Amino acid sequence: MTSDQEALLFLAKAYDELGYADDARTSGNYGGAVSMAFYAAFYAVRGMLAHLREEPKTHHGTRSRFHLRAVRQSDYPSEVAALLDELRADRQEADYNVWTMDAWDDAAAVEAIAKARRFVEEAASWLDRHRPADR
Repeated sequence: MTSDQEALLFLAKAYDELGYADDARTSGNYGGAVSMAFYAAFYAVRGMLAHLREEPKTHHGTRSRFHLRAVRQSDYPSEVAALLDELRADRQEADYNVWTMDAWDDAAAVEAIAKARRFVEEAASWLDRHRPADR
């Protein structure tokens, strides 16, 4: 499998996660939707890094390499890149903070999904700009 094929598989997984997040929100699982929204963005990052032939072993390494390779050393917009950290913070609250994990509402889930969709769509555009023209 080529790095670009792997990138496209990760991007497809990102879009799947957006769909799962929408389904969770619709069923009233707002915290789950917030968590899945983060993973949509995370898989988009994995796709960009696969294209760059990077394979970090941890979430932290993945985020660090993304910020270095796709943002600082490339043209992924920093204002959209910042959404990854916002989504990560929300996911941690939704998944791990016992005091807030059930406090998420529809508006928060809608906002998280919108952020993730913007992030994933920008990742798809980035991949289109950076893949060889003769694919």
